[in-house]
Amino acid sequence: MKKNYKKLYSYAIIMVVCVLAIVLIACLSENRIEGYQTEYEHALTVNQEQIQLLEEEIANLTKENYELKEKLEDNMSLGSDLITGQQAMSDMKDIYELYKSGKVAEAKKQFGKIEPIGFDDAALMYYEILSDLLKK
Repeated sequence: MKKNYKKLYSYAIIMVVCVLAIVLIACLSENRIEGYQTEYEHALTVNQEQIQLLEEEIANLTKENYELKEKLEDNMSLGSDLITGQQAMSDMKDIYELYKSGKVAEAKKQFGKIEPIGFDDAALMYYEILSDLLKK
């Protein structure tokens, strides 16, 4: 009987050691899982913050892009107006040169082709002076 008890004690000790090993492995495993879960949640939070920052940056850049397009259109319009005004001033200068050289009929003919639409104040004033001069 002593042999049976020895075997029984041996099996019991082996079983207890196995159970302790399993419990220890389970605890370590749980700690690792919790660590991974914490790291995952932290990474997820950081990624969400980065996504939010990127969305805000996209919104700001979209707004800035829209404003820059408006400024570009305004500048292109001003550039076009300047070119038109410069051409009109050049044409009126040529008409004045014709008038000064005594070619009044040709100057009046050329002056009739000019439309004072979109002239700035200086060009409009020059147009009126030239108009008054050619009416004489």
